[in-house]
Amino acid sequence: MLRQPVHSYSVEAEGTNSGGDLGIGGYLVYQNKNLLRGGEVFNLRLKGALEAQEGGSTSAETEDQKVLFFNTYEAGIDANLAIPKFLAPLNQDIFSRYFRPKTNINIGYNYQDNLDYRRTITNLSFGYEWAQTTTKNHILFPMDINFVKVNTTDHFDSILAQESERYKNQYTDHLIVGLKYSYIFNNQELNKVKDFFYFRGNIEVSGNLLALITNLAGSPENEEGYQTVFGVRFSQYVKNDYDFRYYIMKSKNHSVALRAAFGIALPYGNSIDIPFEKGFYGGGANGMRAWPLRYLGPGAYQNLNPEIERVGDFQVEGNIEYRFSIYRIFKGAIFYDIGNIWYLNENETFPGGELSLQEFPGELAMDAGLGLRLDFSYFIFRLDVAQRLKDPAYPQGDRWVIGRDRNWFHPVLNLGIGYPF
Repeated sequence: MLRQPVHSYSVEAEGTNSGGDLGIGGYLVYQNKNLLRGGEVFNLRLKGALEAQEGGSTSAETEDQKVLFFNTYEAGIDANLAIPKFLAPLNQDIFSRYFRPKTNINIGYNYQDNLDYRRTITNLSFGYEWAQTTTKNHILFPMDINFVKVNTTDHFDSILAQESERYKNQYTDHLIVGLKYSYIFNNQELNKVKDFFYFRGNIEVSGNLLALITNLAGSPENEEGYQTVFGVRFSQYVKNDYDFRYYIMKSKNHSVALRAAFGIALPYGNSIDIPFEKGFYGGGANGMRAWPLRYLGPGAYQNLNPEIERVGDFQVEGNIEYRFSIYRIFKGAIFYDIGNIWYLNENETFPGGELSLQEFPGELAMDAGLGLRLDFSYFIFRLDVAQRLKDPAYPQGDRWVIGRDRNWFHPVLNLGIGYPF
């Protein structure tokens, strides 16, 4: 058997089309499979991406920033060290080798140049992974730190000046110091054609330790009434989300994939809203495919300001996709998506976006479409065309799109890598 090389390099590229927003991206990855001579795996990844985004600022300052027809940019670097044991003050002998224990140390920096803002995210996390059985896995990050710095454009500032304080808070500097835990169940058996089930549940809690420390220290509040660390407000919230999937394997080339997702996030204490990057969103190539990313909902909001991205505190989504073989590497799909996002309370920026159990069924968006996949075994290139069936942005009682007017047919093209779920 040939021994795998310790050092490896790879280049990855992708093209995206999320609701009409064309984009290209690339990754340069370096891997060392024995960094400290103990089986430690080190990954270093450089990322770059460009996208032609609609909406947002159209001022001269953003026109000058265009590269060809691309007007938003993203660049980043992240490093991960995976150590094949628990780094903890515990006796390692109590952990069976069948647990496949692993310690992960991550550090990263990401820069985003959007039409409306420039945002940098610096991340540092430390956590563990282990397998309870062949089907059950756990991931625990007792330390997950994100420092987010946001600089908005003059054009976007003029928009924010007219919006609620809650919405403005999503575009201010903030610090996230929290804990994350994930439980994963997957009973898929590789190389066997049989039905299988996948479940992932996540819980994330942020800000409690900092709130305790600042309270014990008697730290004064800032002029807006919030506690800060080194002059930066920290976020306090709890977030839960769940992803259920069931795959019906008719044969190797014919299957039905069903997915249901649910999530809820509650701000409290030092926060009156969820940080923008932690909120739930709809649309995009992997969700409600007939809407651009972050431009579905919330609730029955009627798109009064199309320049504003939307995130929410509550999400429900369901998908069904029939996958079949066409010829050799060409695969096809027929799919249906249903879902939306909501706020748990009224929001002045998004009237009609709050969750109401009475109005909930009528505010579920729906779409359907066809997909073409090029299956190269090592990766899958995906093209989906989706058409809206029901749009909650229309007035109640008039939300079905087909035949609504002469221009009802408006398919949306999405490009992606891999299956959506």
